[in-house]
Amino acid sequence: MQELNNKQIIRFVFIAIVGALTAFNGFQSTTKLVSLYPRQHPKSAAFAGKKFEGIQKILAGNKYIAYYTDQNLDNPGPLMELQQAQYTLAPVILDPDSLDHRFILINCVDVSKAIARMKEIGAKPLTANNMGIILAERPQVTP
Repeated sequence: MQELNNKQIIRFVFIAIVGALTAFNGFQSTTKLVSLYPRQHPKSAAFAGKKFEGIQKILAGNKYIAYYTDQNLDNPGPLMELQQAQYTLAPVILDPDSLDHRFILINCVDVSKAIARMKEIGAKPLTANNMGIILAERPQVTP
């Protein structure tokens, strides 16, 4: 009976040593993999619609307004800004194809182009923000 207990003790110690080495090796491998492949945090997308907040109050009661930009709307960035402006200003509908509306939302990279375009169509700025967005009005056009 004593012999059997010694065999069981030896077996238990052997299994404990193998288990401890396996756990240690697993920890070392995991640490190495984490250092090779660090966790990737999702990148937050900037919401371009924030540029257009605050204009809703001025546009209350208007169904359509014009949208003018000096950027190419075939490019994803400017198109995204138009779509997010539309989302922010809903239920007002933005019309990027025509400036024949009383209100014009101007989103230009170059302010001089925005000013030149306003003079060209006879629009006057109502408000602007520090993000380059100008809301202009053409008083001679009735909604």
